[in-house]
Amino acid sequence: YCNAGALLFTFLGASLLLVVFRKSLVRDGPAFTSLFQGTVRFNTYIGLTIILYAMGESGMLVAAVIMATLIPLVNILSVAVLLRHGRNSGGRGWRAFIVSLCKNPVVVACVVGIILQVARIEIVPPLADTLAILGKAALPLGLLSVGAALDFRVFQASRLAICAACLLKLVFLPFLMFLGCRIFAVQGVAAGVALLFAALPGSALSFILARQLGGDSRLMSAIVTAQTCLAPITMPLVLGFFSRFI
Repeated sequence: YCNAGALLFTFLGASLLLVVFRKSLVRDGPAFTSLFQGTVRFNTYIGLTIILYAMGESGMLVAAVIMATLIPLVNILSVAVLLRHGRNSGGRGWRAFIVSLCKNPVVVACVVGIILQVARIEIVPPLADTLAILGKAALPLGLLSVGAALDFRVFQASRLAICAACLLKLVFLPFLMFLGCRIFAVQGVAAGVALLFAALPGSALSFILARQLGGDSRLMSAIVTAQTCLAPITMPLVLGFFSRFI
């Protein structure tokens, strides 16, 4: 419960601050959706790889709980912001919101996974192996999509938005998570994994969602690229600094 409290404090708090200061950050609605996704979404594949080799099974157990909490949350928030501020926002209401969530493959996958876990249903080995192969292809395909849409002119035209997204995601969000861990007394492996998820770069899936729901996909591609390039530098520094106080 304490860990969930820290997670909700961090991601809901960051989302609220982004909405409140939206006009101070970016004026354009679609650009704001990219800034929002670039702040709250994270690259799960990178996080799981680090946790597996650095923290072992105990870290993976904590990561499973964190993903079950955060992945549906950030997808719901991202869809809501895209429907409100995206290019196709006119006339959309609750029905469009529900339909978009039901079509979101990440949300559907989380729901199916939770049902299988609660019902203790085991996937037969041939199907499990097939799904594992498809899962391993997800990250390369997502990065290929981001790379194919990358326009280097966006880095010059939207440099302030890209810098803001990098600072918010790679520095400010870990700081919020650190505060959340202190407030809710989260320590040890749980705090380390939570901080890691907050410090991860943005997800390549953000670009796909931006394309589907009228966000600024070119800016989203630039933000994901910049964060992925900077994360190997910022993550050790940020995690090393905050972990000393937890």
